[in-house]
Amino acid sequence: MDTRKIVAAIIVIIVISYILVSGSRITGKKPSGAWYDCVRPQLSPPNYVFSIVWPILYILIAAAIIKTFFAGAAAGGTREVAVLYAINLALNLLWSYAFFAAQMPTLAFFIILAILGSLWKIWTKTGEKLRGEIWWMFAAYGGWLSFAAILNGQAIWNNYRKKCNVRAA
Repeated sequence: MDTRKIVAAIIVIIVISYILVSGSRITGKKPSGAWYDCVRPQLSPPNYVFSIVWPILYILIAAAIIKTFFAGAAAGGTREVAVLYAINLALNLLWSYAFFAAQMPTLAFFIILAILGSLWKIWTKTGEKLRGEIWWMFAAYGGWLSFAAILNGQAIWNNYRKKCNVRAA
């Protein structure tokens, strides 16, 4: 393995770790407070589930990124796929801010849709051979994001129905 690939893998791991830690700091160890208690979806699993699932998902995301670039199999070019991964990760961090810090569940919902859209675009750009090798990583991530979108939708409804705050946008 050449030095550039090792450096690239280390950079991916550092960036993923930064996003995971930053998102956790925005969310807090245990989301709570009057607003969160008011909007909390009925389907929401216990808080500890999120602290187990997200690190696993970020490991899978890092593995998919590293696999994509080590294989060099991006149909649309590795630069475009790198930008898409960067957008995807930035949107992940932005979602935490929009939902927990800004308390804007509707905005957060649209961010989840954008995350899913960027994931789909990455999927279509990675090339047929590589898609077969990383499909389960994308399936786990996409499945959890879809579940998160459902929870987010419930939070929007709860926010509206219970009038939890005025920042429903």
